Amino acid sequence: MKRRLAREIALQTLFQFDFSDIDKNTALFAVCCERGVDESEEDLQYTHTLIDGVLANKEAIDAAIIKYANNWKLERMASVERNILRLAIYEMFYATEPLTANIIINEAIEISKIFGNDFSSKFINGILGNMANERK
Repeated sequence: MKRRLAREIALQTLFQFDFSDIDKNTALFAVCCERGVDESEEDLQYTHTLIDGVLANKEAIDAAIIKYANNWKLERMASVERNILRLAIYEMFYATEPLTANIIINEAIEISKIFGNDFSSKFINGILGNMANERK
């Protein structure tokens, strides 16, 4: 499984957490069934890493989003955008093997074009770009 698909599945799983009180495995199973992905695939390991990493660092990640999302409250953001940002921030700053900011920002923008609206990619690019520039 490619990392893009792992990110998309992680996003959809995190999205479910925003709207229902289900556990990670149930949410992940539902997403995998919907997408026709065998949840026993070894490649789902990266999806698990993303989900677990976001959940373990959610408080700090959300604080960073609030800091860089000028005039936006976290709970007023669209769930898709909020969770794309969470995944990207996890990968940039908390992952054991962080990727370069340019790669992560590009991936977040491309995923936002699939799952978000016309404004999503600009919103995500602005926040992640400012974050990456300040933290160099």
